[in-house]
Amino acid sequence: MPTEAELREAMALAGEGRIAEAVDRLHDAPESGNARLVVLFADMLASLGRAEEAEIALRRGIGAGADPAILRFALGRLALQAGRSSEAKALFAEVGAPEKSGDFAGVLDIARAWETAKESAAAEAWYRRAVLLAPDHLGALFGLGRLLSELGRQAESIAYLGRAHDLAPGSGAIAQQLAGDLTRLGRPSEALAVGEAAARHVGDDAGDLFVLGLLFLNHAKIDRVLELWWRVLASDQGRADYGLAVVDALAATDLGERSEAVTTRLEALLGDRPEVLARIASIMLYACDWRDYDAISRRLDAVLPRLTVAGDIVSRILWVLSARGFSYQAIAGASGRIGRGYRQAAVPPPRPPRPAGRRLRVGFLLIGTWFHSTMQAIRNLLRHFDRGRIELYGYSRHEKEVGEEGAAFRRGLRAAFDHFRDLSAIPAEPTARLVDEDDLDILVDCTGLNELNALDVLARRPARITAVYYGFSQTVGADYVDYILADGDYMPPRLAAFNTEHLVRLPGCHMAPLLGDFPEGAITRRQVDLPDEAFVFCNFNNPWKIEPVCFSLWMRLLQRVPGSVLWLCHWYDFSTERLKASAASQGVDPARLIFAPTTRHDVHLARLGVADLSLNNFTVGGGATAHDTLWAGVPMLSTEDAAAAPSARLGATMLRAAGLPELVMPTVEAFERRAFELATSHRDELATLRARLGEARRRPAPLFDIAGAARHLEDAFVAMIARFDAGLAPADIDIAPRWTAATQRKERP
Repeated sequence: MPTEAELREAMALAGEGRIAEAVDRLHDAPESGNARLVVLFADMLASLGRAEEAEIALRRGIGAGADPAILRFALGRLALQAGRSSEAKALFAEVGAPEKSGDFAGVLDIARAWETAKESAAAEAWYRRAVLLAPDHLGALFGLGRLLSELGRQAESIAYLGRAHDLAPGSGAIAQQLAGDLTRLGRPSEALAVGEAAARHVGDDAGDLFVLGLLFLNHAKIDRVLELWWRVLASDQGRADYGLAVVDALAATDLGERSEAVTTRLEALLGDRPEVLARIASIMLYACDWRDYDAISRRLDAVLPRLTVAGDIVSRILWVLSARGFSYQAIAGASGRIGRGYRQAAVPPPRPPRPAGRRLRVGFLLIGTWFHSTMQAIRNLLRHFDRGRIELYGYSRHEKEVGEEGAAFRRGLRAAFDHFRDLSAIPAEPTARLVDEDDLDILVDCTGLNELNALDVLARRPARITAVYYGFSQTVGADYVDYILADGDYMPPRLAAFNTEHLVRLPGCHMAPLLGDFPEGAITRRQVDLPDEAFVFCNFNNPWKIEPVCFSLWMRLLQRVPGSVLWLCHWYDFSTERLKASAASQGVDPARLIFAPTTRHDVHLARLGVADLSLNNFTVGGGATAHDTLWAGVPMLSTEDAAAAPSARLGATMLRAAGLPELVMPTVEAFERRAFELATSHRDELATLRARLGEARRRPAPLFDIAGAARHLEDAFVAMIARFDAGLAPADIDIAPRWTAATQRKERP
């Protein structure tokens, strides 16, 4: 049993972050009979990745006579973290009823753990017992009030939150929770009064100041918000802890005439941090705010060498670089500095040979199973796979709530696999172990360096071969990925040279067809607020892809083609308003920009057909949106070398795969000239192009040949594993075309 001196020394070491040394001092803690000490010891072990030893310590503590309720609950938490939910619930059930316990600290710990375990009824019972034992305890009152609020019982929650607010009037978290519940009850003036009272008592704690700012933000009191948040950013610690959160919150706020001053001040306070500059640049992209465009690009270029931490910036910086026309060499370098952050210190042992005669086992790591273009494309592909040849495993890394329509899509996606596992609530290490137990031959990651990603699993190499495909078709920049699957048009040799992965070149366009059904009945222009006689240019891409050069070209076309309109998608209020203002500043009536609301995929496909010509973006071309446009039969113009990066070549890849190479323009100038011709003197040619797209759907052309795309992906998997079976290292691979139409022609007599 540790002495008082050893305990004090251990706590001091833990406070300095020297956990391993603290564990050494407490090695006899399980025999102390002190449940709190045993839990502390187990938590330290778990933080060092020694979860099995932590469980042993807790069981030793129970054997030594320490409070079994507390220790069993600690065991339950460990079981939850390891993904053993049924075992955790069984342990929780052994804890017993709250009314039997008089240990306030233990009761409050158990209440919080039940809340973490999403067992609301049990959490409420234990919180109520804690309040009964200590009626004026801040943590118990706030915990119960917060839980009742989450359960939608605001009329009950405000009683406990009000008492907590009286005890700690300067607490931002308590004030925000109480004010939120009062607002939901239709009492906004009382909610603001809570905020004002908290503002009078709040100290210099950055967390309280930040959360209190969110309270006022919910009531559109922008001056109050800025007053509090400038205080947050006044200290080095405040900038470090809350700088990114302040930037992100203000990004989604209509700042009106304050916008320029706020952005300038944020840059002055935070712009020397690469991840903050990336966010500021991202905010400006999404808002179509092109102020200081070149200057910000130069600053981004200067901070790129300091991007080193995985998870801080992830895809945001990479998409910003692509949208601003950075070279693939620069993008690949940034990818590597981020991707390598997920690398594991321990190199996994070599994989054993594949069992002879077994079907090829291929797993797909997905962001989640809600409706998304990547998940839709993967589902379409898998339905055409030869199950006698390949056994399919699916893994979901993140999930979110979906409605009834989303639930139907989720069921269909999961059913496309032979085996599917939802691993969204499980940490990376146990997730990798579960994947490893499936003994996969190939694990394909469909997330890449997106903000929601699965690289923490992929980096542990839980399969014989690892590859990236579709969701982020650019290099991860790390040695734990063997292959990237893309087409040679999108990723030519001069760009592929910057990949750390070997390239598997797929025929046609590597993006599998989204396809999609059209609802019955035609949609007219009047139904989508378009003028009947106008020439309709369209672009439904997210506004972050609209660069100023591209938009200026569109405005010149509207000026040169009388009566024409530009049909865009309304993604965000702030970007729509700024685009209208930009049109007006360039001499174009903002009414000629018509914004369509987002809608169901089938309805979107049906309405697309009323457009005349799609104008693709330059530096980051449309992906799913471009695919949908061509599938709907609308010709699209695209460039291919507006930037020296794959993202600028995707539209060209699609057009060639659709059999329309003449719509790929060599320069921006040629793009503008061709668009003007098709909208004026070459209308007959535009009609012919439209007819050819319709024929391309029926044939189908390679862009729409989902069965052929599935065959190519199967062949790629077979070629990759053949090298492994032969004891050869990964290498570039070319996949021969096996399109459906070509196969049919060969079989005809």
